[in-house]
Amino acid sequence: MDSKNKLPAFIRILGWFISLFAFSLGFWHTHLGLREFQALSSTNGSIIISAIILLLLIVAYYRAINGMKSALIFYALCAFFFFIFNINSFYPTYLGRKLIKEEAIIINDSLQNFTSRINRDFGKEEINKKYNLK
Repeated sequence: MDSKNKLPAFIRILGWFISLFAFSLGFWHTHLGLREFQALSSTNGSIIISAIILLLLIVAYYRAINGMKSALIFYALCAFFFFIFNINSFYPTYLGRKLIKEEAIIINDSLQNFTSRINRDFGKEEINKKYNLK
């Protein structure tokens, strides 16, 4: 490299800091996305798996920055895992209320279905007499 194209040290450090910050956010949300699966039969197993993916990602990132083209494959693979597990973390968090409403509608529909079947099979008047309902 000639001296004209060399980046200043603070720019390189800033670039690494930004990258590591983004990687750590990905690590945390990957952990949150894996936590429900009880990875390694533990609630903390997701931290270990997330750390392994993060370490592979950082090594692949470093190797790709230094010119090793095949490291991009590992980087893309780790980024794909981060993406999938991050979605698993964000989806229930932001759509939790909608998921609860959908589940409540399904339960209500099944209860209405059972009620109509009971009324059809046993007769509404017979049930009302038996349980002193109006």
